[in-house]
Amino acid sequence: MKLEDATRYTAKCFNGEPASCSYACPFHLDIRSFLEKMSKGRWVAAYKMLRDAVVFPTAVSVLCDEPCRKHCQRNLLGDEALAMLDLEAACIKFAQNTKPEVFAIPPKSKRVAVIGAGVAGLSCALNLAQKKYPVTVFEKESGWGGHLPSGERLSSHPRFADIDRDFALQFSAVDVEFRYGVEIKALEELS
Repeated sequence: MKLEDATRYTAKCFNGEPASCSYACPFHLDIRSFLEKMSKGRWVAAYKMLRDAVVFPTAVSVLCDEPCRKHCQRNLLGDEALAMLDLEAACIKFAQNTKPEVFAIPPKSKRVAVIGAGVAGLSCALNLAQKKYPVTVFEKESGWGGHLPSGERLSSHPRFADIDRDFALQFSAVDVEFRYGVEIKALEELS
């Protein structure tokens, strides 16, 4: 690719076109807006944007394999892609302990059961609880976390203490019941 073509191609990233890195992100984080907020020192606003997209910012900043880096337009010019995990970690550090927002939503009457306290189950439980559904999470293990793609328990990860604090922080603004050591094998067990 010629330099002129590469420059024109990467300029799209800055001219209102969706950034390819945002498309590559499994959470579709608006990376350009996130970086703009950080560059202006608006750490809490950037953190809220990150949290809204990924639910558990610390867990993602520790576990993500950065597909956005492979699609960064800067790669086309021979420049280095942005180190999103480092940027996310800085954002989390500067906006440390930012409590989730609570909205005045009327409580729902239908109860919801979530089976499993892995990252997906926790994300589901948190999302429903924020919408004021009464949520009970059933987990067969003794605590939350689930398993990594490798099969090992997330709780064995070297940075699990950070992830655990993130889970606790995100759940601090909602009412969710956790039942550990309970394995649900059939829906009839929930009635």
